[in-house]
Amino acid sequence: MQVITVNLDNENDLKNNLTYLIEMFSTGEIKKYLKENDDSLDLNFGKEIDGSFIEYKPTIKAIIDPLDEVDVVLIDSEAAFFEATSKFENLVPLMKLLIEYLTSYNKFVGKYKTLMKTEEETYGLKASAILMRKDKSYCSTYGDLLRTFDMDHEVYEGALVQDAIETHGFCKETLALLAIRLFSACGQQGGEDFQMIVEESNLEEKLDSKNLYNSFLESLKKELYNIDKSHQEFFSTLHLESLSEDTPNLYNIFKSVRDSYLNK
Repeated sequence: MQVITVNLDNENDLKNNLTYLIEMFSTGEIKKYLKENDDSLDLNFGKEIDGSFIEYKPTIKAIIDPLDEVDVVLIDSEAAFFEATSKFENLVPLMKLLIEYLTSYNKFVGKYKTLMKTEEETYGLKASAILMRKDKSYCSTYGDLLRTFDMDHEVYEGALVQDAIETHGFCKETLALLAIRLFSACGQQGGEDFQMIVEESNLEEKLDSKNLYNSFLESLKKELYNIDKSHQEFFSTLHLESLSEDTPNLYNIFKSVRDSYLNK
């Protein structure tokens, strides 16, 4: 773990530390850093008081893991750092740039070597969650990152999708992110998460909107073809099997996805 002293009220101080992170990726320095730090990027932000290092604590609402119902992700000093950074509009594009560099890095090394913060938490969740809380347009930024993760060993990644839906409701952006979760990033818990959404949310009713219905359908079709060809047939029927005509909008959407695959 690396200890970083920073003033969360000082825009320049925050910018310098954010730039340091970005340059680790842009210069390739991240490779050397990981060799020296157990292949993880675990940063601890705080301040010094009377010679002692005091960790910052975030004030932002934590993300609730939908399965375990415990606070996750936005609970430590790194979350406090990105929370403070997001309050300065000039720094928000740099947060997005950091996630984009991380996405490119993960694509390069492959999903089994994606950058980790700890043994359980993939790196980039905190900045992504805070960006999505700030604006729904950043759902696509996280979606691109989400595709790079090893979701066969997922822990908190899916909780960010649920949080985006809770924050912004069902809209074009969150439905596109949900489509990624259901196909490209389905992982161990994607099906279970989807069933929870179907049973506990107003998704079926929201899809009475022709615009949202068509938007979700097109996003699902797109994501099906982002999956390896050898898995497309399996995923074309995976979620349809769990639906019934009690939810006609969802049933017809996933039936259309299946039919589109069969008729390609």
